[in-house]
Amino acid sequence: MDRKDSNEVLMSWMFMGPMEQAVWATTFALHAQDADAGIEAADAAVLRMRSTGATRSFRPEPEFEAARSNINIERDEFGGWYRVAYRMRHGKERGYS
Repeated sequence: MDRKDSNEVLMSWMFMGPMEQAVWATTFALHAQDADAGIEAADAAVLRMRSTGATRSFRPEPEFEAARSNINIERDEFGGWYRVAYRMRHGKERGYS
């Protein structure tokens, strides 16, 4: 890979979101023996992900925040907490009812 290609990869990386960067890096790492093939595969993986619209919001839904916090919430506690957290996240958005 020459310097021009390195700059292209860097510029492309800078414009990717965090999820795209994770997919790109993982795919590239799976092709550690051949950098050029890794770059092609990683670029293709990101393009496929973009074409399916598989992106994450920068504001995750409440259930993802609860799961990420790795705490045990009982079912009855979760119901009350979720209603409040959901209203806090979506209360001012268009189409919220």
